[in-house]
Amino acid sequence: MSNSPPPHTNPLINLSRETERIKNIANNIKGAILRYKVNEDGSEEMLYVSDGIQELYELTVEEAMSNVDRMWDPVWNEDLQEFKQSVSESAENLTHWDFTWRITTPSGITKYVHGRGTPFRVEDGTVWDTVIVDVTGRVKSEKKLQRTIKEEALILETIPESFFSIKPDWRIGYWNWGAANLTGIAKDQVIGNDIRKVLEVQHQELLEQIKYVKIKRRQAFTEMMVNDRVCSVSVHYSEGIVLCIIEDITDKKTNEGQMLEKLIQAQELERNRISRTLHDGIVQQLVSLNMRVNHLEELLGFEHQLFTEVHQIKSQIKSITSQVREVSHQLQTSDIVNASLQELCLRLYEQVSLNREVKFDFQMHIELANVDISDVLKTHIFRILQELTNNILKHSKATLASVVLDEIGDHLYLTVSDNGTGLDATSGRGIGLSNIQDRVRLMKGNIEMNNSESGGFEVSIIIPFKTDSE
Repeated sequence: MSNSPPPHTNPLINLSRETERIKNIANNIKGAILRYKVNEDGSEEMLYVSDGIQELYELTVEEAMSNVDRMWDPVWNEDLQEFKQSVSESAENLTHWDFTWRITTPSGITKYVHGRGTPFRVEDGTVWDTVIVDVTGRVKSEKKLQRTIKEEALILETIPESFFSIKPDWRIGYWNWGAANLTGIAKDQVIGNDIRKVLEVQHQELLEQIKYVKIKRRQAFTEMMVNDRVCSVSVHYSEGIVLCIIEDITDKKTNEGQMLEKLIQAQELERNRISRTLHDGIVQQLVSLNMRVNHLEELLGFEHQLFTEVHQIKSQIKSITSQVREVSHQLQTSDIVNASLQELCLRLYEQVSLNREVKFDFQMHIELANVDISDVLKTHIFRILQELTNNILKHSKATLASVVLDEIGDHLYLTVSDNGTGLDATSGRGIGLSNIQDRVRLMKGNIEMNNSESGGFEVSIIIPFKTDSE
């Protein structure tokens, strides 16, 4: 067995034979293959250059072989010193050489070129077998990607919304300024940490939403309180990554509430105006008409053939007057303000009980006389009851209806249901139901409207309030 060293470390290596082998390889490789040598005296020479140099550098093989400087001349000045330094270090330590540089070809084309090779010693110097290729497309794509990433990062840092991402292993990958500002947790305290540990103490509700999305692999949208701010939370799942966007909508909600309050105040003013018009105008005209019919009835006498018909007209006028007067009272806000909630509910029960088509069941598991609420809150509650009971009478085709008021803690629970046809999903919710939702929102309550499984429609409302005993 021979004990001679490998060919590349053998000082007596036959470079010409190796060069022929490289030529054969070069024919099957895209780019250029070079055999580059640095002699002991520091001079340089090209032992071999493949035909690929023509396309890459716009040089002929003869030009590249005859003058090594032709290989250095196209290199950008900004890269040249570092380029030569990398070659020197590779020669000194016999380490793998790997470098990317820029050139400008004779025709003025700028290219990114990447070279790599491994040096070996020969008797009078160091030789590299090197492959160089055009990587312009790859480098430009990488730079474009880097610019895009930087631009996106800049956008995410400047948007008012809070944004953060969670990796498949639950660790936080990104946390923008908005997230730090909203949660009170600085960016350098969370990046790379487990989101479950970061949020488990102060932001449990947000954490549960994130867990749900990550485990179920879906998206979720909700509103919640984050550090005493009303927030719209959007959580998305994509290929193991969870993205969370949180928008602080406190001011928006406040403005909406103020607008709703003004709208409802305007509605109450309009109700009062219509009430006065009915009472001072139409009711008075009906009263006057009734007096004239009374006079006509007296003139005709009991035995006159028109007496019965006139008497019926008189009865109809009285009925219409009574109905208009009742509508006027219902519209008048002062009637609500001057009565207790219990009186209002009893009055409403008496009114709806006159209808023979729907049997109402009112259940009040609360001492309404002891409920101390503002006139505004009382007006909202009564208007909601009015709207819901009127809807049942007009639209539900129900035979049974139930109104339940209950007190649990410092909240009033109101449930109104019927056995009618339910809400038609295709027709949507009308103005009346929308007004109810607006009133509940102003009272900072919650409302659910659903068709019941057994048939009919049910509305459940929870409203915060206080009693005298508190």
